[in-house]
Amino acid sequence: MELAKFVRLKNGDDLISQVVETGLDDDYVYNLISPLKVLYMQTSKPGYIQIAMVPWVMPRICESSEFTIDPDDVLVLSNAS
Repeated sequence: MELAKFVRLKNGDDLISQVVETGLDDDYVYNLISPLKVLYMQTSKPGYIQIAMVPWVMPRICESSEFTIDPDDVLVLSNAS
């Protein structure tokens, strides 16, 4: 089982997901498995934020839980902590 990764996309979305790289050398893609979008919300306490996670693609829109993205769309890929 792959560890969860933090993924920041060019469009500004922050995701937490299992990521599997498939393909060969220069010709590869990332498969995101059950990605969750990270939402940042202000709190009434200055300097603090709340974090929530929701499905990146809502199950009512798409039955699949795996999504393929081009590596060119990824700004940051790191182990989640």
